[in-house]
Amino acid sequence: MESRALSTNGNQRSMAGAICLLVTVLAASSTANAYSIVIEPDHFQEGSDLSSVAPYVTLQHLGGNLGTDSVYATRPKFDFAAPTGELVFGNFAAGWIQCEDRIECISGFGMTFHHPLDWVSLKGQNGVVGYTGEDQEFGANAVWFAFDENGDYLAFGSEGDGHKDNRGVPFDMSWSIPGMTTLVVGGDTINALEFDDLRFKLKLATVPEPGTLGLLGMGLAGLLAFRYRSNMAI
Repeated sequence: MESRALSTNGNQRSMAGAICLLVTVLAASSTANAYSIVIEPDHFQEGSDLSSVAPYVTLQHLGGNLGTDSVYATRPKFDFAAPTGELVFGNFAAGWIQCEDRIECISGFGMTFHHPLDWVSLKGQNGVVGYTGEDQEFGANAVWFAFDENGDYLAFGSEGDGHKDNRGVPFDMSWSIPGMTTLVVGGDTINALEFDDLRFKLKLATVPEPGTLGLLGMGLAGLLAFRYRSNMAI
């Protein structure tokens, strides 16, 4: 009887441990997907290639028919401090080259995401005078283009206050566009805009991370072991 009681108590502890592990897995899965991913150039050394620093996004300097280049942590080109810290993603102008409505023809700061998106945010800063009006100097806006997973054009727009001299004044941008896989942003004047502090949230509620999958497997194994020992005890 004593041996049977000890076996029962051991099984109960195994069951409780397995249940706790499963609860921890579920909590970790929901928590891990509840925060935004941040790519901040100041987290890397100057000159670092940032093109593939996160597994969920590829960063590129797009040049239309001129090809693509990597994105690096670099110091601002202009005589203004970076929007945050000391480094930025680089200097980009946006626009179509030779054709329209296709990702292959666009220039600017390209961000291609490898999972469905909830939202994206970015800081921008203009460093040049866009053009001169009769009574004042106008600044430059950030122009953006969104594309789907096939590289087809979805939408475009502009951000910032280009109606006045906005040089050196950081501004925030954010997007939440259904079906968007690639976002391209740049200045509406040549070599006008620099960008910083990329943040995004992925829709990963149904895609547990590898570590979560491992813990889940361990929890299920514990439950199966408990069931097997219980059957043997009977």
